[in-house]
Amino acid sequence: MEDQNKAKTQEFIGLAQAAMMLDISMYTLNNWYKWYGSELNKTSLKLPEIIRASGSHSKRFIKASDLPMLEEFKKNLKRGDMAEFNAAFLWGKRGEAILEKRGSSSKKDIKKIWRDSKIHHNSI
Repeated sequence: MEDQNKAKTQEFIGLAQAAMMLDISMYTLNNWYKWYGSELNKTSLKLPEIIRASGSHSKRFIKASDLPMLEEFKKNLKRGDMAEFNAAFLWGKRGEAILEKRGSSSKKDIKKIWRDSKIHHNSI
């Protein structure tokens, strides 16, 4: 029985543990998933599906076999891929000014696109 439980726990990795293994913060990992599940993502990069334990404050996991997919995502995410998302959600007034200067969508438009995306509600 103990071997069975040990095998089950080795099948999955908590997101915090995965972030540590990739040498990134949970904040970064959460932002990847928020951006990935929105229409702002125009790349072909893939992130593994998140598995939630039951409960209101459930822990989130990925399959251990999906860790290489996260590593590949980190390796292939290019500078600027998440620029509009970061400017709209993370950089405050500075981001708003950058979006205006670039002639990109406004912060309000980007947030609307993200809110209207079906996937982001389930990803994080």
